[in-house]
Amino acid sequence: NGSGQVSGSAVSSTGVTANDGIKINGVDLGEVTGTTAADKAFAINAISDESGVTASATTTVSYEATISALSAASSALTINGVVMTMTAATSLDDVVSTINAAGIQGVVATADNETGSLVLTSQAGSDIIVKSGTANALGTLAASAETRTGGEITLTGKDGADVVITSTAGTQSDQDTALAKIGV
Repeated sequence: NGSGQVSGSAVSSTGVTANDGIKINGVDLGEVTGTTAADKAFAINAISDESGVTASATTTVSYEATISALSAASSALTINGVVMTMTAATSLDDVVSTINAAGIQGVVATADNETGSLVLTSQAGSDIIVKSGTANALGTLAASAETRTGGEITLTGKDGADVVITSTAGTQSDQDTALAKIGV
Protein backbone atom coordinates (compact mmCIF):
# COMPACT_ATOMS: atom_id res chain seq x y z
CA ASN A 1 0.00 0.00 0.00
CA GLY A 2 1.43 3.39 -0.88
CA SER A 3 -0.33 5.58 1.71
CA GLY A 4 1.15 7.05 4.88
CA GLN A 5 -0.90 4.77 7.13
CA VAL A 6 -2.00 1.16 6.75
CA SER A 7 -4.51 -0.61 9.00
CA GLY A 8 -5.36 -4.22 8.47
CA SER A 9 -7.54 -6.90 9.92
CA ALA A 10 -6.72 -9.13 12.86
CA VAL A 11 -3.30 -10.73 12.65
CA SER A 12 -3.20 -14.49 12.16
CA SER A 13 -2.25 -16.43 15.29
CA THR A 14 1.05 -17.74 13.94
CA GLY A 15 4.54 -16.33 14.08
CA VAL A 16 6.42 -14.90 11.11
CA THR A 17 9.14 -17.11 9.59
CA ALA A 18 12.15 -16.22 7.47
CA ASN A 19 10.43 -17.98 4.52
CA ASP A 20 7.61 -15.42 4.71
CA GLY A 21 10.05 -12.77 3.47
CA ILE A 22 8.05 -9.87 4.84
CA LYS A 23 9.60 -6.51 4.07
CA ILE A 24 8.43 -3.12 5.24
CA ASN A 25 9.67 -0.32 2.98
CA GLY A 26 12.31 -2.77 1.74
CA VAL A 27 13.57 -3.70 5.23
CA ASP A 28 13.37 -7.40 6.17
CA LEU A 29 11.12 -7.99 9.20
CA GLY A 30 12.78 -11.33 9.93
CA GLU A 31 11.37 -13.98 12.21
CA VAL A 32 8.81 -13.12 14.86
CA THR A 33 8.16 -16.02 17.21
CA GLY A 34 5.36 -14.25 19.08
CA THR A 35 1.87 -14.70 17.72
CA THR A 36 0.00 -11.63 18.97
CA ALA A 37 -0.41 -8.24 17.33
CA ALA A 38 1.61 -6.83 20.24
CA ASP A 39 4.53 -9.16 19.43
CA LYS A 40 4.45 -8.28 15.75
CA ALA A 41 4.14 -4.53 16.38
CA PHE A 42 7.15 -4.75 18.69
CA ALA A 43 9.20 -6.43 15.93
CA ILE A 44 8.11 -3.85 13.36
CA ASN A 45 9.08 -1.04 15.73
CA ALA A 46 12.48 -2.68 16.22
CA ILE A 47 13.28 -1.94 12.54
CA SER A 48 11.54 1.45 12.38
CA ASP A 49 14.82 3.42 12.28
CA GLU A 50 15.60 1.64 9.00
CA SER A 51 12.09 1.37 7.53
CA GLY A 52 10.67 4.73 8.62
CA VAL A 53 7.52 2.90 9.76
CA THR A 54 6.10 2.59 13.26
CA ALA A 55 3.45 0.14 14.40
CA SER A 56 0.71 0.27 17.00
CA ALA A 57 -1.56 -2.61 17.93
CA THR A 58 -5.03 -2.74 19.45
CA THR A 59 -7.42 -5.56 20.23
CA THR A 60 -11.15 -4.94 20.71
CA VAL A 61 -13.97 -7.41 21.10
CA SER A 62 -17.65 -6.82 21.93
CA TYR A 63 -20.16 -9.21 23.44
CA GLU A 64 -23.89 -8.75 23.88
CA ALA A 65 -24.09 -9.32 27.62
CA THR A 66 -26.99 -11.10 29.31
CA ILE A 67 -26.69 -9.97 32.92
CA SER A 68 -28.99 -12.64 34.37
CA ALA A 69 -26.87 -15.37 32.78
CA LEU A 70 -23.60 -13.77 33.88
CA SER A 71 -24.81 -13.41 37.47
CA ALA A 72 -26.06 -17.01 37.72
CA ALA A 73 -24.66 -18.72 40.82
CA SER A 74 -22.83 -21.38 38.80
CA SER A 75 -21.39 -18.92 36.29
CA ALA A 76 -17.80 -17.74 36.16
CA LEU A 77 -16.25 -15.45 33.62
CA THR A 78 -12.61 -15.95 32.68
CA ILE A 79 -10.63 -13.33 30.76
CA ASN A 80 -6.99 -14.02 29.93
CA GLY A 81 -6.84 -16.63 32.69
CA VAL A 82 -8.37 -14.44 35.42
CA VAL A 83 -11.53 -16.01 36.86
CA MET A 84 -14.29 -13.73 38.14
CA THR A 85 -17.73 -14.36 39.56
CA MET A 86 -20.51 -11.97 38.63
CA THR A 87 -23.11 -13.09 41.19
CA ALA A 88 -23.49 -9.52 42.51
CA ALA A 89 -23.88 -8.00 39.04
CA THR A 90 -27.25 -6.41 38.36
CA SER A 91 -26.19 -4.20 35.46
CA LEU A 92 -23.67 -3.97 32.66
CA ASP A 93 -21.84 -1.29 34.68
CA ASP A 94 -21.46 -3.84 37.52
CA VAL A 95 -19.91 -6.32 35.09
CA VAL A 96 -17.52 -3.66 33.78
CA SER A 97 -16.52 -2.65 37.33
CA THR A 98 -15.88 -6.26 38.35
CA ILE A 99 -13.70 -6.92 35.30
CA ASN A 100 -11.69 -3.73 35.72
CA ALA A 101 -11.24 -4.36 39.48
CA ALA A 102 -9.82 -7.83 38.70
CA GLY A 103 -6.67 -6.21 37.30
CA ILE A 104 -6.43 -8.20 34.08
CA GLN A 105 -3.11 -7.07 32.65
CA GLY A 106 -3.63 -4.84 29.62
CA VAL A 107 -7.39 -5.41 29.29
CA VAL A 108 -9.96 -2.70 30.00
CA ALA A 109 -13.72 -3.26 30.00
CA THR A 110 -16.24 -0.62 28.97
CA ALA A 111 -19.98 -0.61 28.40
CA ASP A 112 -21.63 0.30 25.13
CA ASN A 113 -24.93 1.29 26.68
CA GLU A 114 -26.57 1.93 23.30
CA THR A 115 -26.20 -1.71 22.28
CA GLY A 116 -25.95 -3.29 25.74
CA SER A 117 -22.58 -4.71 24.79
CA LEU A 118 -19.56 -5.43 26.93
CA VAL A 119 -16.44 -4.11 25.15
CA LEU A 120 -13.00 -5.47 26.03
CA THR A 121 -9.92 -3.63 24.77
CA SER A 122 -6.18 -4.20 24.88
CA GLN A 123 -4.38 -1.02 23.79
CA ALA A 124 -1.19 -3.08 23.47
CA GLY A 125 -2.70 -5.55 20.99
CA SER A 126 -2.53 -8.60 23.25
CA ASP A 127 -4.93 -11.44 22.50
CA ILE A 128 -8.14 -11.38 24.53
CA ILE A 129 -9.25 -14.85 25.61
CA VAL A 130 -12.75 -15.15 27.07
CA LYS A 131 -14.56 -18.12 28.59
CA SER A 132 -18.01 -18.02 30.18
CA GLY A 133 -19.36 -20.60 32.59
CA THR A 134 -22.90 -20.11 31.30
CA ALA A 135 -24.12 -20.53 27.74
CA ASN A 136 -25.20 -17.36 25.95
CA ALA A 137 -24.13 -15.05 28.80
CA LEU A 138 -21.92 -13.31 26.26
CA GLY A 139 -23.59 -13.41 22.87
CA THR A 140 -23.70 -16.94 21.55
CA LEU A 141 -20.61 -18.12 23.43
CA ALA A 142 -21.30 -21.65 24.65
CA ALA A 143 -20.73 -22.68 28.25
CA SER A 144 -17.05 -23.40 28.91
CA ALA A 145 -16.19 -22.52 25.28
CA GLU A 146 -13.19 -20.29 24.86
CA THR A 147 -12.85 -17.57 22.26
CA ARG A 148 -9.60 -15.82 21.33
CA THR A 149 -9.59 -12.44 19.62
CA GLY A 150 -6.39 -11.26 17.98
CA GLY A 151 -5.40 -7.65 17.58
CA GLU A 152 -4.92 -5.40 14.59
CA ILE A 153 -1.79 -3.51 13.63
CA THR A 154 -1.67 0.02 12.24
CA LEU A 155 1.51 0.99 10.39
CA THR A 156 2.41 4.67 10.02
CA GLY A 157 5.10 6.15 7.80
CA LYS A 158 7.27 8.85 9.33
CA ASP A 159 5.83 12.28 8.51
CA GLY A 160 3.14 10.65 6.32
CA ALA A 161 5.65 8.83 4.10
CA ASP A 162 4.54 5.79 2.11
CA VAL A 163 4.24 2.39 3.76
CA VAL A 164 5.04 -0.47 1.39
CA ILE A 165 4.59 -4.04 2.63
CA THR A 166 5.76 -6.96 0.52
CA SER A 167 6.48 -10.66 0.82
CA THR A 168 9.07 -12.63 -1.12
CA ALA A 169 7.46 -16.00 -0.31
CA GLY A 170 7.49 -18.48 -3.22
CA THR A 171 3.93 -18.27 -4.56
CA GLN A 172 1.14 -15.69 -4.50
CA SER A 173 -0.77 -17.92 -2.08
CA ASP A 174 2.28 -18.12 0.23
CA GLN A 175 2.68 -14.33 0.03
CA ASP A 176 -0.98 -13.82 0.96
CA THR A 177 -0.56 -16.21 3.92
CA ALA A 178 2.62 -14.42 5.02
CA LEU A 179 1.03 -10.97 4.88
CA ALA A 180 -2.02 -12.21 6.81
CA LYS A 181 0.35 -12.93 9.71
CA ILE A 182 0.62 -9.16 10.20
CA GLY A 183 -3.01 -8.53 9.26
CA VAL A 184 -2.63 -7.22 5.70
